[in-house]
Amino acid sequence: MSEWYDWCKANHVCYRCGKVRADKGYTTCLACRMALRERKKELRKDHINPSEIAMHKKQKEQQRKNREHGLCACGKPTTDGYKTCTSCRMKARIEATRRRRRKGIEPRKMWLDTGKCWSCGAPVKEGYKLCEKHYNLLMVNGYRGHGEMFDKENQLHFARRDYEKKNNNRCCMAYTEPQEANSV
Repeated sequence: MSEWYDWCKANHVCYRCGKVRADKGYTTCLACRMALRERKKELRKDHINPSEIAMHKKQKEQQRKNREHGLCACGKPTTDGYKTCTSCRMKARIEATRRRRRKGIEPRKMWLDTGKCWSCGAPVKEGYKLCEKHYNLLMVNGYRGHGEMFDKENQLHFARRDYEKKNNNRCCMAYTEPQEANSV
């Protein structure tokens, strides 16, 4: 099967029937894909329990009623103008993070520490948090008249990062000079 599949894939032939040219981006022809789709649909029908279908419909109806009454789908009150409660939002955020990590996507908040542009992940311009392209776009479009403030923020960020590197990741804000007691 493996040799057959590899040969068909290399020659752009449908691996199921071996007669028709495979569609672009697929290893099968349209007819074989439709047949596979129908077969999988039949298999799913055989394995679904009717009571599970009824329970699923009941849950969907309850979620719809909750949303109509201004509640989260789980039945808890929503917060801060969102359509979901805090716990459902946290669960969704955690799951989205896991899904991105499984796909190998590095979180944006790690881009700054690794010297990547906040917008696109490209290498940053020396002394800034953005690549050359996004820095120029920001200066032209977004920060007219505020360039000095933006430059100052960048300088502070990189100064703080360099300080932390030199001092074994000890934050520069963590240590403050002891206050002298006023003697009266």
